[in-house]
Amino acid sequence: MYENLFIYSMKRIFIVGVARSGTTLLQSFFAASPSVMTFPESHIFRLTVPRSSWKQKLHIVSDADIKCVRDFLSDIRMENCFAEYKDVRFGIAGWFRYVLSTFDLLAQSSNKSIWVEKTPMHLHYIDCIQKIDPKAVIIHMVRNPYDNIAALYDVSKKYPEAFHQATLDQSIARYVGDLKLIQKHSQCRNNYVVYYEDLVRDAHSVISSLCDVIEVDYDESMMDFRDAAGLISNPGETWKSSNRLELNISDKLRDRLTADEIEHLMSCSSLFDISVLERYK
Repeated sequence: MYENLFIYSMKRIFIVGVARSGTTLLQSFFAASPSVMTFPESHIFRLTVPRSSWKQKLHIVSDADIKCVRDFLSDIRMENCFAEYKDVRFGIAGWFRYVLSTFDLLAQSSNKSIWVEKTPMHLHYIDCIQKIDPKAVIIHMVRNPYDNIAALYDVSKKYPEAFHQATLDQSIARYVGDLKLIQKHSQCRNNYVVYYEDLVRDAHSVISSLCDVIEVDYDESMMDFRDAAGLISNPGETWKSSNRLELNISDKLRDRLTADEIEHLMSCSSLFDISVLERYK
């Protein structure tokens, strides 16, 4: 149905991971590339598609789903890239194809043949994405569990309307659940893991090596990521402001958690016995 919109030569890249793991930082490097189209978080799959596989089979594309796409394009002032949904309403295959085609149009409108979409929770839709486009590249951001959980819990307290981990245990549960998914997908084709600490310590090496692996031309302008960071944030996402600062790894655990909370987090270390976290033991 979307043969005329789905651009087979388009390179599609998704950045996913736990919230506060460095996904926006990684995206900002791509935003600085002259050959890549990227944009603020779309949340489209998160907002329109159930996570459960059996619910996905019964899903019916609604007018509200289509409005979600229209609203996203309106928010980024790209309404001209909206196309009416004309595929079957039952199931999700047509819907995923439509959304990918919409991102294709965004890139095409800027004369780009590569786009990067970054919504951390789209981690839960990788199987659906790669069923439509097996060549889609998925980049998983991974961060030290203690720092990531503390940052997630801290931002949830400051911005409860955007983050819903109201307790430390909820933050731990989200981290562990997401990392198990990352572990599962990291073994699959076209899935790659980038560690936050490596990116901060040596951005040039990490980005140039990543570009080589995913077959994207590296450009030195990608190191000018700070200016680009502001272009991929929605108004009100003030928690992303640190991405424009100098890169450094700082120990904020004691600033974000009480002594009792730190002790509780440390007592949960057995939960982090996941292969992709081996380096943090």
